[in-house]
Amino acid sequence: MDIKELEKRAKSGDKEAQYELGDRYHKGDGVKKDGKKSTKWFLKSAKQGYAEAQFMLAENYQRGFGVIMSPKKAAQWHLKAAEQGHTKSQVILRRFYSK
Repeated sequence: MDIKELEKRAKSGDKEAQYELGDRYHKGDGVKKDGKKSTKWFLKSAKQGYAEAQFMLAENYQRGFGVIMSPKKAAQWHLKAAEQGHTKSQVILRRFYSK
């Protein structure tokens, strides 16, 4: 899908398009790599309960990509994703709690 169509869908509230747009900004795929825009679109999707967006938002907070690094916020978003069965977030939280 081209970036214009993806932006249109994301702006209309499509959580999957919001995630995809965030991922493109995260990777620099067809757009300039931009942590702030990546986080913006992941957050919109994550708030709608999209587990992969919650995971990626947690990763942005963990690494400080586009946001101020916050392990607390990272853990909160990993928990939301883990509660939906997101395996990577479950593994990360298991390691966190085992320490």
